[in-house]
Amino acid sequence: MTALTKSEEKLLRHMEARHILAALFGVLLLCSGGTYGIWATQQLKPSVAPDPAGAFDRPIARLATVFEHEQARLRAVHPATTLEKQLHERLLEQTDSLMRWILLVLRLLVSAMLMTAGAVNMAVGLTYRQLLPIIRKLRPGNP
Repeated sequence: MTALTKSEEKLLRHMEARHILAALFGVLLLCSGGTYGIWATQQLKPSVAPDPAGAFDRPIARLATVFEHEQARLRAVHPATTLEKQLHERLLEQTDSLMRWILLVLRLLVSAMLMTAGAVNMAVGLTYRQLLPIIRKLRPGNP
């Protein structure tokens, strides 16, 4: 068996020192992604008006402004008959609902990415924990 190079020794020391941090960071990402997903589903309520300025995820919430132009155009229309008024109200509701669903999907996508990154970090940290004792036994000079 050949001896480890300096860079391999350095890598092993780094892995020994950081595998617990990697697993803990994974747990943190997994929990934050899950919490964000739960919060995102609660924002779908039609009773609460979406407020991109008040959301803590402003970059994602600002994407709702794509539909503001359509909403403004629809609000500028003044229906004349009762049927037109009903159709107008339904169209405004549908546009608002579509905006909410698109925001939900985007937020859940971010949540899923966070949770996936967390699961990967946890798996890496736990795998290092299992492999490091085996590597230590295989080092030259160990009985």
